[in-house]
Amino acid sequence: MIDITLTFLRTHLDGPTAHFTPGGISTDVCLNTGIEGLFAAGEVTGGLHGADRMGGNALTEAALFGIEAGRQMADFATGKECAVSEDAEITFKNPVLSMFKNDKFYLPPTLKEKDIYELRDELRNLYWNGLNPIRSEKSLANALNELEQFRKKILPPESDNEEFTFNDGKIDEIKEIITLEMSSSLLELCLKSADLRKETRGGHFRKDFVKKDDNYNKNIFWQQGKVFFRDSS
Repeated sequence: MIDITLTFLRTHLDGPTAHFTPGGISTDVCLNTGIEGLFAAGEVTGGLHGADRMGGNALTEAALFGIEAGRQMADFATGKECAVSEDAEITFKNPVLSMFKNDKFYLPPTLKEKDIYELRDELRNLYWNGLNPIRSEKSLANALNELEQFRKKILPPESDNEEFTFNDGKIDEIKEIITLEMSSSLLELCLKSADLRKETRGGHFRKDFVKKDDNYNKNIFWQQGKVFFRDSS
């Protein structure tokens, strides 16, 4: 038996991993998301921890705001009202939803030539190359260009789609494509946000802007496909 308190262990890192994104869904004080009846709390939300989060804070955050979200949902269900978020009436359409028609799913023809799981590995590499610990305007621009080409493989013109139905054994492929679209959308958000923040702050390091700049003491928001700053106050 090895005593890890006395013996060094050699480890091998297969690839980048992440368990937390210091950002997420924006809510108001009542934990409204801006979509009627939808509330959010815990690690899925953003804005509480700033540029970085200390380890161990997640459980406290989930417990505190989870209880409050439950109260607000109960009030909503019984007809009580809370303050309306300034971002109310948000509309959102996931591009992958256009691939569903009449209870059928239309698979992009490009996926005939490339295995879906190979695309998953390709997206993983895009994450690593674009969002590695050292970033620059050039690296972020290159990653965005590669991401644009990648998304064309999973969301081609509808007229070229091959019809797949839910009862033909392709449910795993359908789930993978949806996951690829959602994951690639998150990557786009992260890359554009990292490019917009021309400074180094918290877990975000720019080798072309190595110092913190108080002019960027603001939160970044993503809404309707646009990335913009909003004062933290």
